[in-house]
Amino acid sequence: MTPERPKPAPSAFSSAVERLRARYRDGSAVLVQEFRELADRLEADPASLEPLQTVKDRAHRIRGTAGSYGFARVSELAAAIEREAMRWISEAEAGRRDGSTSRAIRDFAAAVEVAFREG
Repeated sequence: MTPERPKPAPSAFSSAVERLRARYRDGSAVLVQEFRELADRLEADPASLEPLQTVKDRAHRIRGTAGSYGFARVSELAAAIEREAMRWISEAEAGRRDGSTSRAIRDFAAAVEVAFREG
């Protein structure tokens, strides 16, 4: 029989989680800027699929990571833009393109910025 390891005190665990949340929140400006740059790229080259794929991939990662750190609203927003990006990719592959894509990505970036600020 092996001795049980002592469990960390709840306050130590809570402090560690809060530090991780703060670090993730502090990095959110880079994340928001990345989406704004993707919107710029789509405006410059509306036929490009690569920025849309990047939006989808990044949103997927954010959805899971933000949810894990307790940023539920950010996770919800990321899930919504991920779904939209999948639709945009399908439409672009079919030769249909909506000019509002870059605007929607900018709106997403602004909403995520607010959601991180609000916690």
